[in-house]
Amino acid sequence: MTVDDSLWLDQNLPASLGNYFVGLVAEIPIGIDDPAELLAAVTGRMARIKNSDEAFLAFGLQRVALRLPRVISGSLFDSTFAKVNGSLVSVPGPRGPITLAGHPVEAILAFSPTVGDGPLVVTLFSYNGQVTASMSVDRQLIPDSHRLPELFTEQTQRFIATLAQ
Repeated sequence: MTVDDSLWLDQNLPASLGNYFVGLVAEIPIGIDDPAELLAAVTGRMARIKNSDEAFLAFGLQRVALRLPRVISGSLFDSTFAKVNGSLVSVPGPRGPITLAGHPVEAILAFSPTVGDGPLVVTLFSYNGQVTASMSVDRQLIPDSHRLPELFTEQTQRFIATLAQ
């Protein structure tokens, strides 16, 4: 995949938006069956990353790369994201209800495209006390991708039920 010039949206965003992202690598422990133990392991790993200089350094390097000529920065991002086999995007939305043209907004579904050659992106978006999930999938790399929503729902329900006990 090559970087398309139309994807450089940061050039057109207002400075007051204040919404930034940075890509970080977090290993997910896939061998833990107990949901509470899995949640503790993931929470611990994420807390370590969030409380380290890793996010700050990665954000700085990302900003420097975006200032390079697009041929160079595009190659850097392509080679970096070629190693990604899945992404999770978590976006906190408005905590309370909002309106659009005077009408209450009942739900919001956020969407993130796959990155580089990554086969899967799961996007979680919270709004008004609820969380929605969306998935972007490369069907050539995940041929039975039609099963993912069902499997995601089953595992999420199992996880919540086990934690509630």
